[in-house]
Formats: sequence, structure tokens, C-alpha cells
Amino acid sequence: MNTSDLTFTTYLTFDGQCAEAMKFYQGIFGGELLLLPFDPRQMKVPESHLDKIMHSTLDIGTTKLMASDTLPGFNVRQGNAYTISIGLTDPEEATRIFHALSVQGDVIMPLQDTFWNARYGQVQDRFGIQWMMNCDLGAQT
Repeated sequence: MNTSDLTFTTYLTFDGQCAEAMKFYQGIFGGELLLLPFDPRQMKVPESHLDKIMHSTLDIGTTKLMASDTLPGFNVRQGNAYTISIGLTDPEEATRIFHALSVQGDVIMPLQDTFWNARYGQVQDRFGIQWMMNCDLGAQT
């Protein structure tokens, strides 16, 4: 396997809040958002799922965030076994993103300067998704 061709993309599953969550993330990160609702011509789904999202992609530069609502008959179990890690070098942008994600969410660890020369914090957003912010301060400190 040529690992230079390998990429990982975060894929989130929601229980009916996919469109709302992805629009929220687009408002924070920018990018191009594609929302594809369940279509009964392509997939047999109950009428209750016709307003839900089968697949979505938020393209942000070279990064993608993907998500969908759960399939009919399946339940979403939010947990703490995953976290999306954001790495950047602009402290003002790190602060902006961290505070935007924390609106109606819970700050797990406040954004603060650390011994590894980074501004770091953790937040769980209003959709139950956990985020780590690591801003490399480099020579800026």
C-alpha cells in the first residue's frame, strides 16, 4: 500500500439533526456544503425520513467533514470514544472557532496556553460532538 495516497475523513452520524449540525459547522469553518436528503426513488425509507439527510459533505479547503442522519430503525449512541482534532497556527482563529463550537455546548477544558507551546482546549458542541483545538504557537509566544 502506498500510504501517501491514504486519507482519513471524519464521518458523523446524527439522529435527525444532520442538516442543522452541518450548517452550524459551515457557519464556523466556511466551505461548500452538500446536503443529500433521503430519496424514496433511490432508497426505500419511511415518510418520517424524507426530511432527513442520507449524506452530506462539507468541503473546507483540502479537508472534508461528512455526515448523515441514521438509517431507519437504527439508533445513534453519542459517546466519548471519538473526538475531532483541529490543528492550526492562528491563535485568534483558534479562539473564534473554540467559542463558536461552545455555544450551547460544554467546555471540557478551557482554551489555554500549554507547556507544549500550543493553545489547547476541548469542547463538546450542542450536538454532542467533541472537538480538540490545538493551536501551535511556534515563535508567537
